[in-house]
Amino acid sequence: MSRADTFVQLYNQLDEHLAQVMDEDSRTPFYSLVEKAVQRRLIVKRDEATLKKYGSLRNLIVHDADYPERVLAEPTEETLAQFGRIVRRLTNPRTLDEFRSEVRTFSERDSLASALEYMRSGDFSQIVVRDDGLALLTTEGVAKWLERQQGAVSLADATVGDALTYELAGGFQLTGRRETLEQAQAAFTEALERGKPRLYALIITENGRAHETPLGVVTPWDVIED
Repeated sequence: MSRADTFVQLYNQLDEHLAQVMDEDSRTPFYSLVEKAVQRRLIVKRDEATLKKYGSLRNLIVHDADYPERVLAEPTEETLAQFGRIVRRLTNPRTLDEFRSEVRTFSERDSLASALEYMRSGDFSQIVVRDDGLALLTTEGVAKWLERQQGAVSLADATVGDALTYELAGGFQLTGRRETLEQAQAAFTEALERGKPRLYALIITENGRAHETPLGVVTPWDVIED
């Protein structure tokens, strides 16, 4: 099989997959499928231009009157390898279910000192707070609380809720365990491009709802690529 034929097969596989997972008509243009997948965080933004370029290459190949007897543009081995990696990643995506772990939660009524000791002993920069819903207390929030204290600081009577009031809205997001690694990467990338507030972590639950039990916590360092 020629490189062009392999390339077209990869294209068809991805085109069919995107249409299926997004419940789109099979006649929906590939460019539109890619753009919609980016909007839904199924494809990270950095891959959008590459996939559109590969869509143009596919059209150049198959729309030639002499194809398949003659190939007007033969993909390079490097192009074929890169496209294959992208297609495999998108059609068989890693999910956040692999980041499931035991999550210790705190209440707003809990002692701030005990929460800080837990963060220190485990080298954690954030903890999950669970009362009526879910929240995230970060070392940055604690630092802001400390800045507002006058005189000597005593943790004897301070609670997790005291420091939690200094966390900015939007510092965390809830996500379902079936969401993909691509979607997690996109969430952190979009927050970085947007600027403040910083997105410190994603809290994983069954369906990404505040009343559900936390199943894990994902930080940017967990999903950053080499």
